[in-house]
Amino acid sequence: MARKDTFRQAFRDWAEISNIDLDASDDVQRSHWLTTFYVQQIIRRLQPGMVPDDDEDLEACIVDGARDNGVDLVCKTDDKVLILQAKYRSTSRIEDKNEVDRFFDVFRRIHPRLGKQYKKSDKLAEALSDIDWAEDQFELRFITLGRCSDEIRTREKSGPSAYPDTPEFKDLAERCELVFLDESDLNEEWRESESTDKGLERAVELQPHSHNGSAPWVEYENAKGIRSYIFVMAASKLAQLYQFRGTRARLFSLNIRNYIGDNKTNKRIRETASSDPEHFFFYNNGVSAIASKINADLTTGKLSCEQFSIINGAQTIRSLTKANNLASGKVANAYVLFRISEVSLGGKADEQAFLTNITRFNNTQNAIKLSDFLSNDPIQTALARKFETISFQGKKYWYKNKRSGEQRKSTIPIGLEEFGKSIHAFSFGPVDVFGGNSYLFDQARGKGYAKVFGDGQDAFVTLDTDTFLQLSGIWFICDVVYDQWKLVKEHQAAHEADFAKHRASGGGTELITKSALERRWLVYFVVGELMRQVCAQRGINIQTEIARFAKPQFALADGVEHVREYVETACEILVKQYRSASKRADFTHRNWFRDSRTLRELEQDIADSPRLLKQLPNPSSKH
Repeated sequence: MARKDTFRQAFRDWAEISNIDLDASDDVQRSHWLTTFYVQQIIRRLQPGMVPDDDEDLEACIVDGARDNGVDLVCKTDDKVLILQAKYRSTSRIEDKNEVDRFFDVFRRIHPRLGKQYKKSDKLAEALSDIDWAEDQFELRFITLGRCSDEIRTREKSGPSAYPDTPEFKDLAERCELVFLDESDLNEEWRESESTDKGLERAVELQPHSHNGSAPWVEYENAKGIRSYIFVMAASKLAQLYQFRGTRARLFSLNIRNYIGDNKTNKRIRETASSDPEHFFFYNNGVSAIASKINADLTTGKLSCEQFSIINGAQTIRSLTKANNLASGKVANAYVLFRISEVSLGGKADEQAFLTNITRFNNTQNAIKLSDFLSNDPIQTALARKFETISFQGKKYWYKNKRSGEQRKSTIPIGLEEFGKSIHAFSFGPVDVFGGNSYLFDQARGKGYAKVFGDGQDAFVTLDTDTFLQLSGIWFICDVVYDQWKLVKEHQAAHEADFAKHRASGGGTELITKSALERRWLVYFVVGELMRQVCAQRGINIQTEIARFAKPQFALADGVEHVREYVETACEILVKQYRSASKRADFTHRNWFRDSRTLRELEQDIADSPRLLKQLPNPSSKH
């Protein structure tokens, strides 16, 4: 195995770049960094949408430390909860089964009623507060640089521990998956993460079911030569696809619903496959997949598929796998409708458009619109072209409207999701206040996509110059705000050593400041609101002011001085409002950042401060 192909070496390389001395750290510290690296470099690549794309939001999910109850990360997205524990181990050390058992029984410690005798840190308590214990799906994932034992594999397959027969734990066996990944598994995941969006690297052989000697499949080819095969497949054979440890995410790399499941639907899939397998084919919608090349062998009755990926049916496969593990004899009689299409993954514009559409239209029943579906939207391709014409200090801007692992030297990348969240935060408030990414990329009238990339009701079809100046101007303002916000945070961090002494004397300013300024999205909003109210007070056209920042030479050089005062004022306002809100009986730190009441109070505070507004300069020039 090449040096760069190992997870351990990649982790050490990342630590070195991040100025982290792993050798000087203790096991607790190394496990913390291991969690961060794994989530940032692997989960984000292989399972987009499962964890936050923003590092500040991700930091709120990392809960390891005193009173963490044996949990390093708790992250809820929609109705899926990922709970993770990471262990840094020396090479070849066999993982402690007792540690694994304890983690897989974590609900006894973190459940609000069952585990109330266990003290929990504030950060853990807030992360757990979002969980719907009766409805959410859970994945308990234990990762280690140690080695796995047969006992641990047996424990992994046995499912969650037995808990009281109460509504909170009803159907927990169906709603919870245990995953154990040792160093060899992590090596596979690392290699997979390095080549995302290509389906499985290894060829997959599909064995269609042949009934009464009939042809095993129906082949369809359109006028453009695109081929598709439709056939029936045994559920037990389909479940075997999920057994490729380390490549499961790539199996579903183009299926955006991989981790957005319907608990009730999944339960019915399992029940039908076990209790009524003869009718399963008629009740289930089936599975759709693509491959870059399909070789059909009529002699063996098999289809050999290269760069294979499921585009619809992730929940069916995962549910059948669990049902097959519990009752393989019964599931053997269940069959599934299967369709696989040969699709080029070459990356040409027309090929990419077809790939996007085939994925999109095979998932139209899913109400959640992720940014992957919008990469070929006219407004997104127009933004990519417009940003290519802009450069700063010899580097061109690269608007990444398509999620990929591609790297371009001498460019300044701008991610579609980061861009959309920044524009929305500056103009309307953090997207978490309105419903998160599902709201931001919802194309329905009046939803987030139309507010950021349209007139507020409908998305634009074309991108005129004035609109681009507004969007890019806000982006560059936020770019400056981000740097200034970090300076304010670093200034406050310099005083952290005095916190204990300050708290003992009845203070707490440093803690309040650090907490209030934890998320940059609210800083963007307050800066935007200050600029809007300053311009309104002075009769200045806000669009003209924002357009000046569309030139990075101005925004990132001369404009920094103009924005700095806004950032400092915004931070003061946020600290003031946070301190006031924290005194309320219903206050929780995490919810404060996504409460519409917070936005209203910030707006009102600014409106009630005319003297403060008079002290600020015009957004793009001194007055």
